[in-house]
Amino acid sequence: MLENGLRVYIEEYQKVFPLPPQELEIFSDFMALALLRKVKGNLLKYYEKKQDWTHDVAHKEFIKQLNLLAEIDCMKESIQRVISGIV
Repeated sequence: MLENGLRVYIEEYQKVFPLPPQELEIFSDFMALALLRKVKGNLLKYYEKKQDWTHDVAHKEFIKQLNLLAEIDCMKESIQRVISGIV
């Protein structure tokens, strides 16, 4: 079921943002990089003391993003299997 969902997601992603096979093979790395950029942006908001970015909000966002990174790591094998069927 997970792989079917990933297949649909990646196929739809390819329609909007087509990736060459070399980049498609490292799709999970792109996903992780996008999340790490969000972590960086959120930490900057916290350290720049943005009014709506309290310690509590920053902490909750950081935990959420760490969990998403862990999910990407767990899905790497499934993502690779799906991609090998697409490429």
